[in-house]
Amino acid sequence: MLLLKVLIDSHSASTNLIYLFVAFAITWIIFFIYAFFVSKRRQEVRDEITELHETITRPQNDV
Repeated sequence: MLLLKVLIDSHSASTNLIYLFVAFAITWIIFFIYAFFVSKRRQEVRDEITELHETITRPQNDV
């Protein structure tokens, strides 16, 4: 009886480890997707700032 309980508990534990691993993997995948989009947006903002800076510092021809 004790052996049966141990076998059932160990099977549940390994099944739970699979769910834990899947949740862990999904979390990291979501994190890397988020980091990619944040990095992409950061570069776009940096480009806009550079363009604005060039526009502001460009000499104006007052006619």
